[in-house]
Amino acid sequence: MKDLKTYGYQERDEQKRREFLEQLEKIDKHRIVYVDEAGFDNQQDYPFGNSPRGQRCYGMKSGNIKKE
Repeated sequence: MKDLKTYGYQERDEQKRREFLEQLEKIDKHRIVYVDEAGFDNQQDYPFGNSPRGQRCYGMKSGNIKKE
């Protein structure tokens, strides 16, 4: 059985993320709408990889969508 990768995004900015979450806390929770963009990435990738037994395999990929 192959282990699935856990991805992080190279473009992620922790400071901007904290600022966004702080602003989000100021909005009435009944006015927030979440949009699922789970299928937005059309770049081919394999969701498995190698790592020592019992350890999660991590990988990085770009969050930018390439226009063809």
